[in-house]
Amino acid sequence: MKKYKIVTAALLMVAGATAFHVADDILAKLNLQQQDAQQAILKNLVGQLYLEPINERTVFGHTDDVEAQMRAFRTPRIAKANIAAMMSGNKAEAAKELCNYVKNYLHSKTFIVQYHKARDAAKPTSEPVRMDAAAVVSMQKNVKDQEKNLADLRKNKMVPAAMTEKMEQFIAEHKRTLANNEDPTPNKTKWMKMYPEDPSVIIKTRLQEYLSLAATVDFNAKLNGPNKSGNMEFVNPAYEKKSLKWKAIFRAGKEVNDVTMAFVSQWLKEGIKLNSMVMVTPSASKSEGSSNSSTSSNDEKPQKGLFNKIKSVIKQGQE
Repeated sequence: MKKYKIVTAALLMVAGATAFHVADDILAKLNLQQQDAQQAILKNLVGQLYLEPINERTVFGHTDDVEAQMRAFRTPRIAKANIAAMMSGNKAEAAKELCNYVKNYLHSKTFIVQYHKARDAAKPTSEPVRMDAAAVVSMQKNVKDQEKNLADLRKNKMVPAAMTEKMEQFIAEHKRTLANNEDPTPNKTKWMKMYPEDPSVIIKTRLQEYLSLAATVDFNAKLNGPNKSGNMEFVNPAYEKKSLKWKAIFRAGKEVNDVTMAFVSQWLKEGIKLNSMVMVTPSASKSEGSSNSSTSSNDEKPQKGLFNKIKSVIKQGQE
């Protein structure tokens, strides 16, 4: 594991106001462009690094699959010299500056526009072919057999951990396939969970996830290494199996995370107060078949002017 990145804690937090000039100093210290910083926050927030239509490979929620985790979370590339300079300085103050930057961005009109552009780009264009009854029964039996085999393998201390991990991933993948088959539109379901109409929902979820995860991190964990790859490894093998986010929080360190956890707790206490812009685009309302379609004509009239305003702002963001 590589020693790095105070920026990790701030990204995991998401993981307001349109005036970002207050945070220009912290971005300059990191040699990070504002556009890159905003994209990193947005992509880590929704858990999709490659903004493309949601498909069967898109994983939503916790997974032990490291490859899938790497498609959902990543810190921006920052030069070692910039990291070293920050690590030798006031880390707590730097963490607070980054937290404020993240909050200010997420509370801004810029974020609202960028979020809905990403949401539109991620809207699924197809759904997987559903399995017939016979195929479902066959897969269910296969999963049950594999779970029995896995239990037997775990009893055998001679079996490599990598083998059992592969089998666990195989079983988990087949269980996801079976679960998806019960939903006629699983890709759309994932899309609506990853990209809710109101982004404050996912922001609150990520903040709560961060607090829960950070509370489990052992900042006193011992390390061995470096290994042949030049990375440090945990002495406790259980920690090596932890998620990329857990390890990233550990790397950021207790000092940084004490500041970040306090900041996040206060943010949640205050509430997620996004820009006064409405949290839904007109196209999204129509395409998702909102249950508010029976709204009276009197209620619809004031919405037209608001929708036109939204269209104008989103159009400006696309130019």
